Amino acid sequence: MPSQIKPRVAALIKTHHLDGTDMFIGFGNGKFTMTAANLQTSTNTEQRVTDQMTYTALDVPAWKQNHKTYEASDQGFTEAAMMSEVFGGYTASTGATTASK
Repeated sequence: MPSQIKPRVAALIKTHHLDGTDMFIGFGNGKFTMTAANLQTSTNTEQRVTDQMTYTALDVPAWKQNHKTYEASDQGFTEAAMMSEVFGGYTASTGATTASK
């Protein structure tokens, strides 16, 4: 991938209200950047490290903003429609499988 082309990532956060109803915050376009890289030397001992990443939400032209909120209690809400909107090209699984030979 040429260095001038940066990968874009969609993200979806699920939380809930105090009454227990689900709420989703969708980010249809964004990028991850490493804020710090923890580079370890080769040693005989196991060294666990945690790399930190920051997500920056970018505008989604169809939304005219960088995020969209979904309420599971809204009339007509379906997770499949939300997933399709946040993750462009997503289609819900039909549940059917085919056997491989």
